[in-house]
Amino acid sequence: QDPRCLRIHNFGGEEYAYLTHITHFYDDLAPITIFTLGSIYDHGWHWLKCRKLNFVLSYLDSPEKRQSFSGFATMAHQKPDSFMEFEGYFKLDRYRNHAGGTVTDSCRASVRPLEKWFETFIYNVSLKKARHTGVLYNPIFAVSRERIRQYPKSMYERLLREILRCTSKAHEGVAEAGHYLERAWKPMFESDMPDAIKCSGHFGQ
Repeated sequence: QDPRCLRIHNFGGEEYAYLTHITHFYDDLAPITIFTLGSIYDHGWHWLKCRKLNFVLSYLDSPEKRQSFSGFATMAHQKPDSFMEFEGYFKLDRYRNHAGGTVTDSCRASVRPLEKWFETFIYNVSLKKARHTGVLYNPIFAVSRERIRQYPKSMYERLLREILRCTSKAHEGVAEAGHYLERAWKPMFESDMPDAIKCSGHFGQ
């Protein structure tokens, strides 16, 4: 195994992997980290996840671009200028992994709905900013170590503990907090909201 790599458990969601990477390498992060999903080759939504990754890579595909990188890059939804609303009232009681799949009860977050969870777990980011930046879905993004380290390691460790609540047999099912964290990445790392087209606010509408 490459010593630069860290083998982790597969709990079925990206949030555990992302937070484990941040907390484990917090003091030794790369200048820029690209976070991407394991399901990148999913052909749904016209290869949406692959298009998202290619969009992010387009900001980093030369030394000059990496040198001038703004600190955060993502495609929020189906188009580069998509804007998805921060829906503070959002709760996830039940979840279907795919069209036609079985509806499963979620593992509830320790605090809900989204806006209360956000205020509890995300330090020094206002709900006003979250509503301004909007959210991203299918979290594929590039972020600088400076943007990551603007928050203390303890915040990420606390988030990781919140996610790990839902990996035991007693909490089988989809982690609601994972969906909350998916909606928190953009408000956390985005500095300025670009011009955007306002899409239907909820994923899948």
